[in-house]
Amino acid sequence: FVNALIDNPAFDSQTKETLTTRQASFGSKCDVPESMLKDVEKSGIVDALLSWADFKQSKDLKKTDGTKTQRIRGIVKLEDA
Repeated sequence: FVNALIDNPAFDSQTKETLTTRQASFGSKCDVPESMLKDVEKSGIVDALLSWADFKQSKDLKKTDGTKTQRIRGIVKLEDA
């Protein structure tokens, strides 16, 4: 999570789910050191996230394999394509 304080934020609705303020008007910029990025890469979390994304994508593809599972009956003048 990122904890940030933004002056005069603008949101798309009253629920404040999406921030619509442009990045240029934030007032400050977060510069992450190169050494920290290398440490994150070495920790293995990037590989874990990529493998999880591949697993989730293959799981979603299995749900829509293109096979029809049920046939609708009982409606007059209904024909399958």
